[in-house]
Amino acid sequence: MKYYIYNLHNAIHENKVIRFKYGRYNVQKEFNLSNAGKERDLQPYALFWNNDYYYLIGLTVEDEIRHFRIDRMVDVHITDQSFERNKDFNIATYTEQLFHMYSGVEKSLKVQFNEQLINVIIDRFGINVNIENLHDGTFIVRTKAMISEGLVRWLLTWGSDAKVIDPPELVAKLKAESEKMHQQYQDD
Repeated sequence: MKYYIYNLHNAIHENKVIRFKYGRYNVQKEFNLSNAGKERDLQPYALFWNNDYYYLIGLTVEDEIRHFRIDRMVDVHITDQSFERNKDFNIATYTEQLFHMYSGVEKSLKVQFNEQLINVIIDRFGINVNIENLHDGTFIVRTKAMISEGLVRWLLTWGSDAKVIDPPELVAKLKAESEKMHQQYQDD
């Protein structure tokens, strides 16, 4: 792992494309390579530490910003291919929009929260987040976020103290997940 991190720092510093394979564990605790074991190329932008794991953030050959857990990367090596970094990409902005390191499509988010969650929201989104006090014990947050399973899970942790207003596809995801949870607890 230390070897990978050292090499990844060098690749980031030297603007060199890296090549690697990626995988995940199954329920039998077996590590399986994703993408049929094919190598991936990535323009590495930054290493990021989150919840006890290192992630590598970079640009794929499909021009998508993605992140990969380093402990799930295998056969990592630096290629001779150089690249020019996208100067408009902001690592801080990207990582602020992720929830539990799930990627997704960035959208405008509008959520109504119980006022007792104000500090949680400021801790998560920062003091400059757009907040509208509704004077009924709730407030609305407007921000941008990656619409992902991580965001769905995060919102569900607040139960009925959070209600998504927009975007409609996130509302639908939360309704579907809530229904699955309801069905799971029905008496047989």
